[in-house]
Formats: sequence, structure tokens, C-alpha cells
Amino acid sequence: MSTEIPCISKQKKVIIESAGILNKETKLAILNLVMMDIGTEAIMNSGGSNMVDINLDTIENINKEIIWHIYNIVKARIATLSVPVKGTKNRL
Repeated sequence: MSTEIPCISKQKKVIIESAGILNKETKLAILNLVMMDIGTEAIMNSGGSNMVDINLDTIENINKEIIWHIYNIVKARIATLSVPVKGTKNRL
């Protein structure tokens, strides 16, 4: 089974489309990665004092590998959310 690496534009699309399902810990992991490897160049305030946006285009221009790392963090979060919780029954 081969796992093909998606092109960087597809990686960025997955990251952007999945932003709404990321929990605080995942967002902080991504922010820490960007801060350590890129710096503040790709970080923008987005209105609120606790809110920041990460510019994926800037990251791509500086170090494309960081996009791949962010993509993997996001994919791991998606995989975690896809696993059903054991011991629960459908309760509606």
C-alpha cells in the first residue's frame, strides 16, 4: 500500500477546511511549530486578543516542510475524531 503525498495546495486546503474541528491543544501545537520554525512572520492578529491567524502562503514561501507537518497534525486530529468512543451506545 503506497501513501502518496498530496501536493502542497491540497495540504493547505485540508488544513483550511479542517480549522473548525481543531481543539485548543491542536491549535497550540500548530502555533508552537510555526513560532519555533518560522517565527512571527506568518502570524497575524485576527481581531481578538487571543485570536491569531497563520498565513500558510508565508509559511510555504519560507519552508514548505512546515506545511507538511501542520497537515500531519491536522490529519491526526481528523483520525482521532473518526474513532468511535468505546462503551457508548447510540443515545438520542
